[in-house]
Amino acid sequence: MIEPRSLDALQTWLVGPEVVDVDGAVWSWRGVPDGFHYPEAAGLWLSWIAAVAPMHPRSTSVATRLERAIEHGEVGRDRVGYAFDLGVALCGLLRLARARDESPSAICHQGASRLVTAIVERRAVTSGVAPDRWSASFGSHQRKLAVTLDHIEDVDLVDTHAARASLWTATGADRLDVTQPEAEPVYVHAAAYALEGSWAMGAMDTLARGASWLAEIQRTDGGVPASWDRRAGGHGPARADATAQAIRLWCASDRRRWASAIDRGLGFLGTLVDPQGGVRYGDDCEHRNVWCSLFAVQAAQFAEQGAELEALL
Repeated sequence: MIEPRSLDALQTWLVGPEVVDVDGAVWSWRGVPDGFHYPEAAGLWLSWIAAVAPMHPRSTSVATRLERAIEHGEVGRDRVGYAFDLGVALCGLLRLARARDESPSAICHQGASRLVTAIVERRAVTSGVAPDRWSASFGSHQRKLAVTLDHIEDVDLVDTHAARASLWTATGADRLDVTQPEAEPVYVHAAAYALEGSWAMGAMDTLARGASWLAEIQRTDGGVPASWDRRAGGHGPARADATAQAIRLWCASDRRRWASAIDRGLGFLGTLVDPQGGVRYGDDCEHRNVWCSLFAVQAAQFAEQGAELEALL
């Protein structure tokens, strides 16, 4: 398990100067090599702070900087804008506005329109030159954007029906199953995003199959591997983000059935809590990762209190 003291230390680190700059920039990770200012991490951070402390003094500066990034089409990394990152940023801004009982800004409306258009057109990259990496494709991981569409609908920002239909078909519809042998090798972090989106879209059978597959590939030490390929021998190095995501998905699917897997996963995450603050990315690297830390805090919360789709980071 992640000890209560460790959880307190994690949350203290997440609001501290190593993670959030005075000007509202949020880091991707800290350590060697050091990270970079990351709008997607800022969006996740805002979603989390909206639930625990929406009036935190740093939340306004983070929101302001994130809105500026949306306005200038700079939500991404390495001068490439991503629809996925835009969705995460919008989610954080909308959750913060709701927690403060405020109306979404005009920039949120602008960002929501841009996101819906990208989904309808099945464009993963919204600006810049698409790199040769998994996040630049409109793959099954984009299904996680259903979470943002839910929040856009809640405040009636823009019509999301066409985007929702496009997202469903573009990511496989009823055929989506990232757990089948023909889908291997699987990047588990991305597959977990797809399963989280399936939960958001009410595809509970897909979620149940995914939960069972994640339990199958979980290592004996409780970690979930970065990638999976039965033909290549299965387990690789474990990753904190994939492990925390698996815990959340087990909680969403059937917390009682997967209690043992949840406990072992939390135990593994507990070994990655760094004395300097933060959760290390994996058992083979030392940097302290912001999104992994946020996912780990929520995994512990879901394990204790039950999974809440509305809160999913």
